[in-house]
Amino acid sequence: DFVLGDFNLTEDALDRAPARPDNENATNALRELRQKMNIQDTWRSLHPTSRLFTFYSNTNTYSRLDRIYTAPQHDRNTHHWESCTTAIPSDHKMVLVRFIPQNAPFIGNGRWTWPLSLMNEKKLFNDISDLGSAMQQQMTHQLTHRSEASNPQKTWEEFKSNITAMA
Repeated sequence: DFVLGDFNLTEDALDRAPARPDNENATNALRELRQKMNIQDTWRSLHPTSRLFTFYSNTNTYSRLDRIYTAPQHDRNTHHWESCTTAIPSDHKMVLVRFIPQNAPFIGNGRWTWPLSLMNEKKLFNDISDLGSAMQQQMTHQLTHRSEASNPQKTWEEFKSNITAMA
């Protein structure tokens, strides 16, 4: 559904400055591949006359070589298209898009993290260490005495619940 990267060619003369077409055989090969994969240049579809360059050569030419192709059914799920400089030195800009499916499940607040204020609580860490030792012994026993009610996954989940409650 998504193909992205540095394609080292443009499909439209508008994506070069000064404007010029790329090698016709290479461009046609990319178009055929896109048709077979049923993907499109969604940014270009949304911005048919705009220019956004991702490559700047030392000969003062500009190109939109870096693109994200998406399946047409994702048109309404792609938002906030942008291009930015990368943290790693490069002669290309990075292309970004947010993919937000309309029917995505609600995830919530994310994963729980340990409150930093408790990092120096020695008694708490000793209690957690004791719980961890007991959990390891229980899991070792479960290697040979596993059941639906008593297994390492449930033991681990119980351990996480206990230390979260202790925090």
